[in-house]
Parts: sequence; structure tokens; C-alpha cells
Amino acid sequence: MKKSLTQNLIFVVAMVVSLFVIWLIASLLVNNTFLLPTPTMVLAELGTLLGKGSFYSSVFATLWRAVVAFAISLVVAFVLAVVINLFNVRKPVSVVVTLMRAMPTISIIFLCLVVFHSNTISIIVASLVAFPVIYEAFDSAINNGQQLNQMCDVFEVGKMARIRYVFLPLLSKPIYQQSRATLPLCIKIAVAGEALALPMEGIGRDMFIAKNAYDMAMLFAWTIVALVICYLLEASVWGIGKIISKVKGGNEQ
Repeated sequence: MKKSLTQNLIFVVAMVVSLFVIWLIASLLVNNTFLLPTPTMVLAELGTLLGKGSFYSSVFATLWRAVVAFAISLVVAFVLAVVINLFNVRKPVSVVVTLMRAMPTISIIFLCLVVFHSNTISIIVASLVAFPVIYEAFDSAINNGQQLNQMCDVFEVGKMARIRYVFLPLLSKPIYQQSRATLPLCIKIAVAGEALALPMEGIGRDMFIAKNAYDMAMLFAWTIVALVICYLLEASVWGIGKIISKVKGGNEQ
């Protein structure tokens, strides 16, 4: 585990340094800080942000909305995937989920703007976007274990026992995988929702303000903040998964 963590850290540092060098060269070639601010300008703005209390309030607000949206999506997807496989009603649900997945995110945001409060729009939109992704992963995992389900039918295993001993083991790995993949997605959708809904606090709101002020360095600084949050969330889930795997004595995923 330590070796894998070190290798990942080295890779991330190397990628960050490479991107920084490319960014520096590009800014020198463009020679227009309005279009492409230099890395030093953006880092200076980032340092200014880190010294403000409002920065941490915005980050916490966005992080809270994304985590709540993810939790809602995860719970609803889990319950629905279990129910449709217990009662064999996959087809009608699949049609609805496909429509939800195909609907443009911007359309969902505009519809929510008409109905909901600005502080809750990001949660609702992120939930609606993340839910189909998580649900399809869960349904696929349970569907791949149909032999176990059929065996439960033969031996007349009860529904609660089937959920505990069949569905939960089948979904343990997808829950981990979807947590790594979908939490960063919820951050991105939450930021997009905030930029249009303009709640009291949030990274998206601050990006919108920076855009309207034509402060490209500040906009880049907030973009870096959002990227770092996404990476830290994914890394945290990865680390928790490794710890759980080690405690259970299982192999690394």
C-alpha cells in the first residue's frame, strides 16, 4: 500500500510540474495576461484567497452540496436497484433512467431555477445527474449475479436475507468505484449550478463574479481550487477503500 501511494504521489507531482511548465510557456507565447494569466499571477490570487474567511465558507458550501447530492443519489440508486431486482420491474425504470441520463445538464438547471431556491438547486441538479450513473452501475452488478438470485428463488430465500447476503456483497465494489468516480462529478455539477443559481456562498458564485469582473487570474485560481477538491475527494475515497481492504484482509482493489 505504501509503495502504491508513493508511486501515485510521484505521478501526480510530475503531472502538476509538467502542466505548470506548459502553462508558463503558453502564457509567454500568448503574452496577454487578460487572455491567459501567468502561473505566478494565479498563485498570487490563490494566496490572497487563502487569507480570506469567505474563501473557506465558499469551499465548504460547495463541498457540502456535492456530498449531500452524492449521498442522495447513492441511497436512491441503491434502494431502486435492489427493489427492481427483487420484483423484476427493470424495463419501465430503465426507460426513465435513460431519459434522465440523456437530458442536458443545462436544461435541468434552468428547470430547477424556476421552481427551487438558489441554495438547493446545486444539490438537486447534482443528484439528478449523478443518480443515473450510480444506478446503472448498481443494476449491472446485481444483474451479473443473477445465478445467485435464481438460486435464492430455488431455495426460497427471504427478501431481507437476499439483500443482506446477495445484493450487499455484489454492490460493495460498485459502491467504492462509484464513490471515486461520482463525488468529483458532483463537485463539477454543483459548481456549474452555483454559477447560474448564484446562492449566498459557493465556488460557482465566486467564479461568476470573477468572470463578470474580467478577473481571469481569480477565475483560474478558483478553477485550481475546484480541481484540488476533486482530486482530494477521489484520493480520500481511494485511501478509505485501501484501509477497509487491509482491515478485512482482502486483496488491494
